[in-house]
Amino acid sequence: MLSQRELQTLLCLTLLSLVPAATVRQRDFRHRDLPLGKALLSKRSSSAMSLTAVGAQDWLAQHSHRPAPPQDYQQRNAEFAMRARHELPAAASVSDELFLQEVLPYQHFDEPVDDWRPAFFEKLTSVPGVRNAATIKELAETVIPLAFTHLGNQVTFMSNMTPQVMAPISETLHAGHASCTGLSILVANALRSVGVPARVAGIAEWNRPDGGNHNWVEVWTGNAWQFLDAAPTSKVTWDQAWFAEDGTVQKSLAEGIHGVYSPVWDSSQADANYTVTWREPAVMMPAVDRTAFYKNIESPSV
Repeated sequence: MLSQRELQTLLCLTLLSLVPAATVRQRDFRHRDLPLGKALLSKRSSSAMSLTAVGAQDWLAQHSHRPAPPQDYQQRNAEFAMRARHELPAAASVSDELFLQEVLPYQHFDEPVDDWRPAFFEKLTSVPGVRNAATIKELAETVIPLAFTHLGNQVTFMSNMTPQVMAPISETLHAGHASCTGLSILVANALRSVGVPARVAGIAEWNRPDGGNHNWVEVWTGNAWQFLDAAPTSKVTWDQAWFAEDGTVQKSLAEGIHGVYSPVWDSSQADANYTVTWREPAVMMPAVDRTAFYKNIESPSV
């Protein structure tokens, strides 16, 4: 007769044998520390191993440090992100890594989560010039002015609207205005909806006696990140904004509240924190430090 310990061992082995191998493999896979989710990625040269909407959705969930929206939201977000990638020739040039980090995410800070991607994709791709843009930069230059006029409402700047107006549809488009944070989120999301890598960058407190803060947009234009202020415009002017022209941003200091940072989705990619000062107490979000880039910008006033 078997002892009690032997019976327990036999029972455990029997139960394990009933678990499908795919389930065990999936659980093991989800707990690995994978840089940029490369186990989900494929090389572009292998059509059988290309990134899928399901793979993109899984990557986003596995690398998030934020509360998750409903599954149907996550599915739509991934499906429309992949549609832009497949249907717009310029968007197809974006690498898998940039796509996952700077196109696929649906949130920048702690703004309420709107279902913006399907609506923005449909509205923007119906405008002549969007689908046939030859380069990612041309696509960005076409879409940015449209963000203020073609997403359901005319949008203008209004100061001191953070945090009450940040969500792109339910708050910014509904109100018809936002301050720098809300407008930056709107523009970055418009770009992401058509497959252009975009993110919000900013500073929690300027390094000057009167303080102040600001957020703006960084866009991957094919070879480098370029920036612009998120203000209504009919033509994009890259790498020129009031804070760079008067020497304000060049006075930034890294590793503190006076630095320039951009929040990241995947916290393993962070080398700093963005201080969200519109919450009480302030909230720290994983970010990349962009201070050195902005300190080195040439300015007529410096």
